[in-house]
Amino acid sequence: MLSFRGGGFLLFVIVFPSAYLFSLFLLGFYVNGDQLHYRAFYEALGSASIREAFLLARAYIDAGEPLTILLLWSGSVSGIPKDQYISIFNAILVTQIVFVLNRYRAGLLVVMLIASNFYLVVLMTGAERLKFAYIALAAAVLFSGYVRLLFVMLSPLTHFQSLLFFPSFILARFYDEIKLLLSKGVFSKKSFFVFFAVFVFAFAFAFYLYPSLNKKAQAYFGMDRGGLELLSLVALTLVAALASKDWKRMIVLLLPCYPIIFLLGGERGNMVAVTIALWLLMVERRLNHPAVLVMLTYFSWKSVGFVRNIVLYGNGFYSG
Repeated sequence: MLSFRGGGFLLFVIVFPSAYLFSLFLLGFYVNGDQLHYRAFYEALGSASIREAFLLARAYIDAGEPLTILLLWSGSVSGIPKDQYISIFNAILVTQIVFVLNRYRAGLLVVMLIASNFYLVVLMTGAERLKFAYIALAAAVLFSGYVRLLFVMLSPLTHFQSLLFFPSFILARFYDEIKLLLSKGVFSKKSFFVFFAVFVFAFAFAFYLYPSLNKKAQAYFGMDRGGLELLSLVALTLVAALASKDWKRMIVLLLPCYPIIFLLGGERGNMVAVTIALWLLMVERRLNHPAVLVMLTYFSWKSVGFVRNIVLYGNGFYSG
């Protein structure tokens, strides 16, 4: 088992620089695709005011998430080169993930496979803004109490896609109460008020962000929906349920990912599903299950082609 308990600084010293250098390597080659717009946006921010930064975000990358815009603006006006600045956040994300895995005593093999996972490489490169939402959510896992709640609430302000995790988060929080309600018709008052508060907050947040969310949703609706995307989610559900200590709970928490696949496409839906499944399996300490190791090995293998495309074509999603 990978174990650095009592040696967090040593773990940081090993992981952070390694992730930073690997990120610099990848971003140095990633110059095409969406990065054309992100690089132009970052450069334009250097001479912009805060107010102008939000207008530029709409013009260059069609973004409205305030925290991410402010973070990128801060780096640009400070004169920090984009690849170096983004690599700092990539290194933070990878370090957070390793710390979380270490907390739940994941084995060294699991850590290596997740560190080379296709979706993590995508977060470090092509998914420029989404990485900030994952940083917020990873921080929420590392902390507890009101600090955890704060990071969860901040995550949509870094990327709206983090809202896609919320249905599964809510189901996880109230799973036992829901089972009790369905079997005996009992639901505690405390849980009811918490659930109601979460619902009101989510509704108010969605209402406030409706223009941006609606615009993005309409763009996603125009994408093709292939049966392979749904099949991938079904395969993930079967593997996760097989490895889980509570297969019913696993299936219930992955159910919200199916309409996401239908509405927004497989790229986003499957990333959300993989994240939720790995999170649940990590908490259950089932990441070392043979079926999960096979799945993680596949995602690591998938990242090889993605990195190859970055090096050869400047775009991980290059399809020829």
